[in-house]
Amino acid sequence: MEAAARARFFKLLEKDIQQSHIRTNLVPPQDETGETLRAMLPVTDEGDPSLMEIMAVSFEEDADVLLFYTTMIGKIGPGYEKLLDVLPRWNLECPLGAYGVYDNQGMKQLYHKYNILFDPEIDPKELEENAMFHLTVLYEIISGKYEEARGISDGKA
Repeated sequence: MEAAARARFFKLLEKDIQQSHIRTNLVPPQDETGETLRAMLPVTDEGDPSLMEIMAVSFEEDADVLLFYTTMIGKIGPGYEKLLDVLPRWNLECPLGAYGVYDNQGMKQLYHKYNILFDPEIDPKELEENAMFHLTVLYEIISGKYEEARGISDGKA
């Protein structure tokens, strides 16, 4: 996807997400990476946030990738081992994407990741509509597991 089309896509997506009263931050392209749209998703009734990052990256000549990466828990607590035990079952049950643990210099984080391929020549508005559909489904997946994940991470489950 060309830079101008990608920028238009992200502006459209950011506006649509903000209409749902979700805070966003559009990080401009840096070095060889493209824009990253960050959204703080309130995943519980109390408003507990998870950070979703959305990126569009080149994959091959006829396909690019739209990547949704959500940090569900920024620092896993004493329930780390139990969380590792439930992740394979969660991944088998998960209709889109997968859960995993990222070790960031000893600070372990629970994430959910989902990618979709798209035609680099797609109209930015069409891609934005497709992204919003997937984001809505991903929100349900992430918010549906958040409280259980938090309980396990905190050693309470």
